[in-house]
Amino acid sequence: MMEAEYDEWSKYEFHNYYHAIEVLSCAFPDEWKDIIDTLTAFQISESDLSAAGGSETNIPGKIDDVLYPRKWRNVQVTGELHVKFFERIIDRKCFYLELKQRESLILFVPFSRVDHK
Repeated sequence: MMEAEYDEWSKYEFHNYYHAIEVLSCAFPDEWKDIIDTLTAFQISESDLSAAGGSETNIPGKIDDVLYPRKWRNVQVTGELHVKFFERIIDRKCFYLELKQRESLILFVPFSRVDHK
């Protein structure tokens, strides 16, 4: 990270778990730039904090104003888990695996809303 770049968003504290910052900045440089630009542009006032309305206040809108033109959208995610059970068969010093059972757990991960993917 360059020192000049850091100064622009030094009001934030970053914790880097499992090289997440390196992965984002190297593998997804455009998305990383979007995140940094959003944090740099984000300003919150005392009136923003005291306004009622939860997710309907203007705070999420300030983030949307930066990310929406960059084609970031809210999505819903779901997942299924397919489990295969194999039996280990030993036949004269070698072995192979034989499929014994297959199960699917439908909606293993139920619908979840993800903001700005």
